[in-house]
Amino acid sequence: MLIRIYPFLALGGAVWTVVGTGIHPLWGIPLLLGYFLGLIALFFLLGILMSPCFSKKEQPKKPNPVARFMLVEAYAMALVFMQVHARVKGLDKLPKKGTTFLVVSNHLSNYDHMLMIVKMRKFPISFISKPENFQIPIVGRYLRNAGFLSIDRKRARNAIATVNETAERISEGGMCYGVFPEGTRSRTGKLLPFHSGVFLTATKARAPIVVVHMKGTQRVNRRGPWLPTRVEMDILEYLDADFVTSHTDMEICQHTYELMLEKFPNSEE
Repeated sequence: MLIRIYPFLALGGAVWTVVGTGIHPLWGIPLLLGYFLGLIALFFLLGILMSPCFSKKEQPKKPNPVARFMLVEAYAMALVFMQVHARVKGLDKLPKKGTTFLVVSNHLSNYDHMLMIVKMRKFPISFISKPENFQIPIVGRYLRNAGFLSIDRKRARNAIATVNETAERISEGGMCYGVFPEGTRSRTGKLLPFHSGVFLTATKARAPIVVVHMKGTQRVNRRGPWLPTRVEMDILEYLDADFVTSHTDMEICQHTYELMLEKFPNSEE
């Protein structure tokens, strides 16, 4: 992860500059900060310059590894910049590397999917997202080429096509996908009713499901980057393929909803 390497590179640059130029050692502190911020700025500048290399409209069959790497690293840097301190529980419940699955989670803010992608980065997780996100300049190109899929909830036929494509990518393409069964962000922190249709992806792919609960991410924009925000990401349960194939999407939806309510009863934050 580049955000962990950059401080060491910045420290090396600061020491080299102080020793090489003979300036007062106290200049090392602003130099360290300057080199660190410079490396981050250079990364994002490189991302901007590279963006035309990625298709704006065509959806590649397999994620572009460069686009995915840039997106994951950008997410990691954004979380550090916004001072998001995540407590992650249940990582031991995840399957072995190489297993593909569907991730389902409650939805509080735009930081939910960022945390899941960064904290579970050994799995190639992408998300099903609303079409508007793919229209964001530069960002939309990276989302599309990193494996994200657009879903049009207003047109049932298009939505079903996205579900089928997601199931195919999970079962044959080696990808993991994340969905938010609530369909929208909860403004209060309370768990909203689930839409069972998103679970069709797992039943069609005969794929396992990882159930995740997020807490506190809705506070990030109100506090960061000036104040740190402590959030929680709890991996509640791993529903294996046998469980998925022996239950209907409605039954899985109900089970997942009740599991989240049992662990985290609805209450105002």
